[in-house]
Amino acid sequence: MRRVSFWGAHACGVLVSAFCGDEILQRVVTRKCLSPQARSKSSRWQNGSASTPKACAPQPLSRRLCLALVLVGIAPLVHAQDASPTSAPSISPSPTPETAKLVAIRFVPPPLEGTISLGIYDSSGQLVRVLFREAGFDELEVGRDAHSTIGDVKHDRGEMLPPGKYHARGFVVGELAVEGVGFFFNDWVTDEESPHLRAVENLKVVGENELALLVTLPGKVEGSVNCDLNGELTGPVETEREDERFLPQRYSVQAAEGEISFQRGAGWESVAWPDLIAPQSAAAGKDGTVWVIDRAQPSEDGLALKQFSPEGAFLRQMLFPLSDPQPKIVAASTTSDQVFLLEENAAMQRVRGLRLVATVPPADPAQKPISDWKVEFEKQIVAHARFAIAGGRPVIGPDPAELDKITVQLRANPLEKDQRASVDLMIGYDREGSFLKTADGLPLQTVSETQHLTRVILARHGEKSIDVFQDDEAVVEQFRVTALDQMMAFDGGQIELK
Repeated sequence: MRRVSFWGAHACGVLVSAFCGDEILQRVVTRKCLSPQARSKSSRWQNGSASTPKACAPQPLSRRLCLALVLVGIAPLVHAQDASPTSAPSISPSPTPETAKLVAIRFVPPPLEGTISLGIYDSSGQLVRVLFREAGFDELEVGRDAHSTIGDVKHDRGEMLPPGKYHARGFVVGELAVEGVGFFFNDWVTDEESPHLRAVENLKVVGENELALLVTLPGKVEGSVNCDLNGELTGPVETEREDERFLPQRYSVQAAEGEISFQRGAGWESVAWPDLIAPQSAAAGKDGTVWVIDRAQPSEDGLALKQFSPEGAFLRQMLFPLSDPQPKIVAASTTSDQVFLLEENAAMQRVRGLRLVATVPPADPAQKPISDWKVEFEKQIVAHARFAIAGGRPVIGPDPAELDKITVQLRANPLEKDQRASVDLMIGYDREGSFLKTADGLPLQTVSETQHLTRVILARHGEKSIDVFQDDEAVVEQFRVTALDQMMAFDGGQIELK
């Protein structure tokens, strides 16, 4: 965003239309003949109330008359403000809702280069309208000694503001720095380009060197993505179509209803092997062997990964302690002794790549042999719905008291009497991401554009910096906002609606 500094004798004026039609708004805006791209690039109008201006072009006579009548209504009001800057603007609209309410807000911009956020407050101090959010001063039309633009002062909920006295207050936000610090609780997310995998639902070896993963993203979006045999993602998540690689007919063996079945032509043929108890997942392995996730013992709840010969003879197994994540899905290489497990418990989900090292013969011939495995990669997604902040980092544990807001000293505005101004800052989020805001709700600075956020925590990092921890149910991201003192508050004066 281009930042423009205004200083000296320049005053800033905002012409506000409460219920103009969009057509009238467009006509007034086009006095500067700016392209739609130039105007829409940096302004965020709330609730879609701002119309996209069009380039100047000859208009039909009826529309030119409509514009002329509006401008005739504006001129006396602006003139009155010039003559008496301290008087509160007022206007008495006719009963018809189509009539434009016009007020003028005039203020001298603080001597700080940056963006502007401006809100309209009712007599109780409640924010009722976000008029500007991180807008550039270049969005205000430049006059001889003033700047103006077109907006509306409807309530943020969309209805007409009732008659009464209102106040305009805002901030100029200077060069605040926002930087990403880290990612927590999700090993799949390593940088800002990583897809946010909320969960892995299935996995399968494809080709000789890749795994295909069925995944769920924040917002319950389903898709698939590939990773190499070291667990590194190798491409973007595909969400537009179903991944046919996971259709039942693309498997040669499956576990269903407590049985192992092999695909034979157009159908499936089940087998009854003596060492099977209650198989849950199966995958074809090297040399025609079959890997099966099964109950370790008929009378126990623990699971085991078992390998069988093509004829069903038991070869080896790996046991899983009940305190560990339990295996849910197995995939296997058909060219090497590698298996890949999707494991889960209440605390985490993990995907591991394992390579068979050796099989240890049991001391008791009546016992089954146990295998020794090497973990080649492990990716965890840790459950973190109620994470807390301890020592400047998110942790899993009891929730300590969270900071609701942080008070920050602002740069003194030499145009106003308060030389030690401060503001209470909070963190907010919506569908577009997270943002720094005042305690009364006025957005000041975008922190991130991460969507589907469910929780955001604010933590103090220093006198002039804060940390923001945000969760989209896939990963907790940490951002740091510094130079918080590079802000100035200003008073836009009173507005009276009659």
